[in-house]
This record gives sequence, C-alpha cells and structure tokens, in this order.
Amino acid sequence: MAEHQHGSYYVPEYSILPVIGSIALFLTAVGTLNFNEFWGQVCAIFGVFTLLTMLAAWLTSVIREGRAGLYDAQMDRTFRWGMFWFIFCELNFFFILYFALVYVRAYTLPWLAGTGQGGSLLTHYLLWPDFKTQWPLTINPAPSVGGLQISPLAWGYPAINTVILLISACVAVLADWALKKKPLRRRQQWFTGYANIRYCILSTAK
Repeated sequence: MAEHQHGSYYVPEYSILPVIGSIALFLTAVGTLNFNEFWGQVCAIFGVFTLLTMLAAWLTSVIREGRAGLYDAQMDRTFRWGMFWFIFCELNFFFILYFALVYVRAYTLPWLAGTGQGGSLLTHYLLWPDFKTQWPLTINPAPSVGGLQISPLAWGYPAINTVILLISACVAVLADWALKKKPLRRRQQWFTGYANIRYCILSTAK
C-alpha cells in the first residue's frame, strides 16, 4: 500500500466550548428580541459575555495547539481552504444584499408608484395610491401601518457598527504586523485573540 502523502489531522479532545457557544448565541438572540424588558437586557448582556469568554478560551486553545506543533501541512491547507470558502460565502452574502437593494430601487419602487418600465398602475392604485417614487425611501407609503416618516439609516447604530468594524480591522492589521516583526509573546497572543474575537462577533452579526 502506498504511503499517504497528505499528512494527518490532529483530533483534539472533546470540548464543551461549542455547547457553551450555542447557549450563548441563543441567550443573546432571545435577550436582543426582548431588549425592551429588563430581563431581556440581562439575558443579552450575559449571552454576549459568555460568548466572548468562550471565544477567548477557544482561541487560546488553538494558539496553544499551534505552538505545540500539532498542526502539520495538511492542517495548514485545511485552515486556508476553510478561510477561502468563508470569504467566498461572505462575498456572496454581500452580493445578495446589494442585488436586493438594486431590485428595490430599480423595480419595486416603480411598481408601487405605477411609473417607469414595468410599472403597474393597478398595483399602485390597489396598494398605495398616494405613494410617490423617491430615494432614499424616507416616507412610509402606509402611515397607518406604523410611523409617518422613516429616518435614513445614516447615524445611530449603523454609524456605531461602522466604527467598530474599522477599529477591529485596524487591530487585526496591527496584530498581524506585531506577529511578523516580533517574537510571539503572551501580550501578542491576547492582541491576536482580541482581533479574532472582534472579527467573529462581526461575522456572526451580519
């Protein structure tokens, strides 16, 4: 039998961390949906704290295993392919969001307003006869459904999320630079772990 040329996989011991992460995500989701209640706020904060603690423990374990030489060339290729497919899925996700925005802007608004190519006067008069095409869509076409005016998503939570995203990207770049220029020390492990945690949180929240 020919010798296997693809290396071997390191199989870690059983860990309870994935279970803790699932529970933390569940608590965060339930708490966020009921954030207007006090118990919802407590549940969301506890879920986020548990998730951060789990990620820190998990990343510390991965770093320890890597420094111990438990990952061979095959594992390295697996990590790289996993990251490649993750980025590919992210690109497809954002493409879908962009296409949905274009679809609403180019097709849905003219249909509702009964104007433009493909605009249906019947749809316009049956649904919202007072609706007028405008972009960004700041006026609710049906005030009775809820609210008279919709404020554009420029400030508030979108701005905060953008700042967090930029800060996490800067931290990740600085961590990569420190790992290449200096020896791997304990403070750099925490630095890299922080960057990875921020990235995982933002990826999960998309």
